[in-house]
Order: sequence, then structure tokens, then C-alpha cells
Amino acid sequence: MKTLDQRPAEKFAQQMYETRYADNRTKLPQANQIAQFTAADALAADRQLFSSPADITFVIVGNVAEDKLVALITRYLGSIKHSDSPLAAGKPLTRATDNASVTVKEQNEPVAQVSQWKRYNSRTPVNLATRMALDAFNVALAKDLRINIREQASGAYSVSSHLSVDPQAKDISHLLAFTCQPERHDELLTLANEVMVKRLAKGISEQELNEYQQNVQRSLDIQQRSVQQLANTIVNSLIQYDDPAAWTEQEQLLKQMTVENVNTAVKQYLSHPVNTYTGVLLPK
Repeated sequence: MKTLDQRPAEKFAQQMYETRYADNRTKLPQANQIAQFTAADALAADRQLFSSPADITFVIVGNVAEDKLVALITRYLGSIKHSDSPLAAGKPLTRATDNASVTVKEQNEPVAQVSQWKRYNSRTPVNLATRMALDAFNVALAKDLRINIREQASGAYSVSSHLSVDPQAKDISHLLAFTCQPERHDELLTLANEVMVKRLAKGISEQELNEYQQNVQRSLDIQQRSVQQLANTIVNSLIQYDDPAAWTEQEQLLKQMTVENVNTAVKQYLSHPVNTYTGVLLPK
């Protein structure tokens, strides 16, 4: 807590984080706040941590299942001090409601880093079958982006596409990210969005779905063969392993997936973004 210095990429990530959430808990402490943090405050924080685990507040950002999160936190607190104190549920971060754009001109390297978050309001909980449909679509979309942006459009060095679901907020986020020549970031972002629109209209094909099913099944087979060995090796780790029953459910849903079901789910959930947040990290 002695410094507020941040590297360019960290500063960019922090600004994008604050932009996506209209919540004071996302803000970094200011210099005057840090200056007022005394030894007595440190002692009070230490006593809170080691004396009364029930008073600790965890701010978790990410796509983590609540049942696994509670078990993880409980195990962590138990490793500090045994306590029967109940853990009160924290408040989820408040989403920003307006579109926003962030530009940071502090990059030390001669490249631009572009991130675009699109948030979709699902209004209803997203079940495993829908998550798998979105995942299958994202695999096809990522391939399109790689071909059209990185391989065909000169000036792009990397590109990625990631979909995540927040079960508490009942929303879906799509992150499009790439690095490119600074002078081409607007052009390539426009092209990337056109690629996504075309893929939404086209949907996925039978061949693409078959490839997805084969890859996921192969991954499930590997996990089931290796997880017991890992569990026996890392007995004291905080790693949380999936319930084997979840694998069985996923295998069953995998066999039931059809092109029609996948494309219907994708158009239902990803056709109308609620918010778009765009960020560009440029050279100095």
C-alpha cells in the first residue's frame, strides 16, 4: 500500500474494470486514503482477520459458482482460525448502465491493445445446456475472428473471444480482445463486430457442432481419468474439483445438442447487447 504506481496494462485493466461496474468498491484507494492508514488501522485489520472471521468481507469478481465459492472461503478461514461464525453473503457489484469508451495512451510497446465487452441481460438463469450452446458458438466465432482478423487483415497480432455467465446477476458478457498496429485499431474493431454479426446470422454448422462435441468429450475423458490422481497428490490444495455427477450431466447434454437448439439459444441470448464497453491501450 506504499505506492499507487501501475504499469500501463494494469492501469488500462483497472479503468476498464471501473467502467463496467458503477460501484465504489472497484475504485483503487487514493493517495490521501493510503496516507491516513495508520499503525492502529493495521492492528485493527489484523485483529479482524485473525479474531473474528465473520467480519471479513470478500469481494469476488468473476464467473465462480456460489456453492464452490462459499466452500472455498470457509476452508480458507478454517486454515486461519477455527470458528463457528456464520459467513454473511456479500452484495454483488452494481453493473454500469451506460455505454462507455476508455482510451489510455501509456503503452510502452508500439502496439494497440483493444478490449470490447458486450453485456447481455438474460433475465432468467442460464442453465448448463444454454452455457454449452453459447460455448459451441464461441468456438466457431473465435475461429472466424482468427481467420478474418489475424490471418487475413494485416496489422493484427492476436485475437480472442470469450463468453462468460454471471449466475447471480443473470447476465452474459462477451469479451473481444486483440492487439494490432495502433493506426488500425478502429478499422479492425469494426471488422471484428461485422464478423460477429455475420456469424450470429449464420449460426453454426453440423460439422462445427460435431467437432465441438468431440473436443469436449475428449476433455471430459481426460479430466475423469486424471482428477483422482491429482486429488491424491494435492491433498492440501484449495483446488475445488467438480462433482463427477456434473460430468455425467454434461456428457448427456453433449449428446442431445443439435444445430437448431444451439442456434436458437444463441440468437435468443446474444442478439441484443444491453451495454458495450470499449477500451484501447495506445503507445505514448
